[in-house]
Amino acid sequence: VPMIVSSSTGYVSSATSDYTEIGELAGGRFALEGVDFASQTNLKIAEHPEVYTYDFDYIIHLRTTLGYGQDMEQVKSDWDNYTSAFSDWEHAKTGQYLVSNSIATPLKVAYAASILHPDCVDLDRVNELHQQLVDQFFNGIELDISEMMFVVSAQDMA
Repeated sequence: VPMIVSSSTGYVSSATSDYTEIGELAGGRFALEGVDFASQTNLKIAEHPEVYTYDFDYIIHLRTTLGYGQDMEQVKSDWDNYTSAFSDWEHAKTGQYLVSNSIATPLKVAYAASILHPDCVDLDRVNELHQQLVDQFFNGIELDISEMMFVVSAQDMA
């Protein structure tokens, strides 16, 4: 599945970025092989609109603000902030997703996989695994993962 990852507002991550690796571990294929990142780990989309000529279906925005202390106003604000730089992209309303960057890496990969391969990776199952992790390793802190969003889509913000 062709995808790119963004970890900074208005930027896309390079093939060598740790953030891109999350998408690749989730079963995605880095879609910008021909783009010259000039030994940088990311580039600003506004300065490189040619990125939109590449064939990719997903932008996964890894965001630390999407964590355990979330409220819907902040989630909506984050959505508007992080996705707006990509509003010129043909799949801007269907292919952009926020994924929490404040959770354990295996969970980031699992949530990204639920986006890239929804036929194989069930979001509810990922949430169940996340709840197990919280219950077993968060030292008695009680959180209800079912009341939180660790993946956000345009549909969720509608």
